[in-house]
Amino acid sequence: RVRRALGLLFPADLVAKTVDHGLEPRVTCPYFPESPSCDPSVLPLAFDVPAARALLDEAGFRDADGDGVREREGERLAFSFLAAAQSTKMAKVLPLYLDALKEAGIDARIETVDVSAYMGRVRAHDFDAMALSWSAPDLVQDLYPALHSSQAEDGQNYLGFSDPEADALLEKIRVEFDESARH
Repeated sequence: RVRRALGLLFPADLVAKTVDHGLEPRVTCPYFPESPSCDPSVLPLAFDVPAARALLDEAGFRDADGDGVREREGERLAFSFLAAAQSTKMAKVLPLYLDALKEAGIDARIETVDVSAYMGRVRAHDFDAMALSWSAPDLVQDLYPALHSSQAEDGQNYLGFSDPEADALLEKIRVEFDESARH
């Protein structure tokens, strides 16, 4: 519920208009939208502060002491968003996102570091939240390095994503040469 609330709080339309100037399409998969590997039935989350607040309430996060920040069992809902100091895009996106988070009662702050320190911290999993961009012009990509659980410790799965079903699919797709079966 908390992760979904964080997704509902991302002001994608505002970012598209004021930061991306309508030049970047929203995606719901790790491939270019033209890829047959993208499922067109998966829709992006809408920006919805009231729905996010309701999810946070359901998860037990409430502003019990009236200071504007939600908490559960005495722990504040707070985190820092690690950003590379040289990223002009994140310098524009993060304040918009943090405004929406604050509106929902989440205490988030931006922690900027030099790019070399950023990647060192990302590789060491030393962050609360961060953003990276994976893109390639190929319609067929091998996502094993970025998403397989075996790659979390020393590979490129910096978020530590782990799901046995996803692992099995990532392994299977690497040895499947029939395009329709791959999709």
